[in-house]
Amino acid sequence: AVVMGVAVLTLRGETHRQNVSASIILHSGLPPAWVCGNSAEYVQKAVAMASSTRGFLFPDRSKVREMFMNGPVTDSAGHVRKIEKEVFDLILQSS
Repeated sequence: AVVMGVAVLTLRGETHRQNVSASIILHSGLPPAWVCGNSAEYVQKAVAMASSTRGFLFPDRSKVREMFMNGPVTDSAGHVRKIEKEVFDLILQSS
């Protein structure tokens, strides 16, 4: 949904599967306000999102997609650099 520019509201939980979308939102440059800590907050924000004619926190859907696509979650080169550094550091430590 985010790749298509749709705002995604999510509710944190106690299990991994309940927190995957929260993690994606928080690590992709999207607004942390899209992650709710309890059900009352979720309902409040869902109503605000549904009743807004300009969108929830973003007036333009293309900005949602742009932020996600340019954020750290989609930075493959950055991920590879981090892995390379970790491997290099491990090699140095073992010698």
